[in-house]
Amino acid sequence: MRRRRIPTFLVLLLGLLVVASTVLSIDSEGHSGSSKHSSHPRVPIGAPQYGFGGYQLYPRKPVTSMSGEWTVPTIAASSGSGDASTWIGVQASTGAFAQVGTVENRLGGDRYYGFWSDVPKGFRPQFEIKVAPGDKVEARMDLQPSGWAVTLDDLTSNTSRTIHTRYGSKDDFNTCEWLQENPVYSQFVHTNYPTLSTVAFEAMTLNHRTPRFKYQEAQTLSTQNDTFFVPTHVRHDEFSLVAARGSALAFLDDVYIEDELGAEFFESATQGIEPGNITTNTYIAGLAFELPLLQSQSWPTHVARPMKRYIANQQHLESYMEHWLQEPAGERLGNLANVVKELLQADDVTDRVRSHLGLPPIYG
Repeated sequence: MRRRRIPTFLVLLLGLLVVASTVLSIDSEGHSGSSKHSSHPRVPIGAPQYGFGGYQLYPRKPVTSMSGEWTVPTIAASSGSGDASTWIGVQASTGAFAQVGTVENRLGGDRYYGFWSDVPKGFRPQFEIKVAPGDKVEARMDLQPSGWAVTLDDLTSNTSRTIHTRYGSKDDFNTCEWLQENPVYSQFVHTNYPTLSTVAFEAMTLNHRTPRFKYQEAQTLSTQNDTFFVPTHVRHDEFSLVAARGSALAFLDDVYIEDELGAEFFESATQGIEPGNITTNTYIAGLAFELPLLQSQSWPTHVARPMKRYIANQQHLESYMEHWLQEPAGERLGNLANVVKELLQADDVTDRVRSHLGLPPIYG
């Protein structure tokens, strides 16, 4: 499926946004210093985190160890260029982050290798061991007095290496994740996602036990080249990422641009920061672009009613945001709590639609 072209007026808004705001740098196989590592890991941003798909857990007790196994995905012979990685990682509300996994990319040639990274490394992948497509690997992370020890075992080639990072010993890690990534290099520079064999995690552990997973802790992988991969429910400590199809794919494709353009607005508003005129106008433009796409679709019977309510709510949001934008500056800030309330109510409506489509909720 080819990306729907963004209309000219949206392109102009994006151009203004580039000039007026700071572009967040995101390194390959890593994260930005934005919402992913903020002190509010659960804030709604209107869509799954683009570029990341799998499961995130927010356990009550600090994360001191975790692990997972997978078969290194194989890039198809027919695939175009693209960049992907499979990994496990931990985060703290302070912004601390560490990860270990495998890289699968075709950028002038095929490259597969095991890597690790953390904040002091700028989220850039650090070579750990050689791996080959189809190899079975196990990744482990253990918090020691001096910091995280990250281990990658290639169970097929019987190769193993542990890196002692000397990082993270003073942080309480409250998030752990098993994710597939389509790296993003900046807010407006994305990489394609290669055609891969099925990505599947198994033997997942948290603090030396098999954790309990809920589907609300899953998130869909949305890629630059209009492919969407939905996590299955965890069964016997295993899950896979499967390509979205049918009405689920239609919905994800239709809301993609609105979600991207609205992400900064959601991020600011839900953290009590008044979004600026450019950010607000960009979000409104995204809503205006999304609505006719959704209305043009023939939705299945079981989706039609919740979709009708979703469309009506998005129309209400468009009108509400336009009215809010016209308020005097002092009143706008004073009414920000009401804006957040509208956004949270919209999230509830969105999650009902996603549930009918077999998709995880928007939290991730």
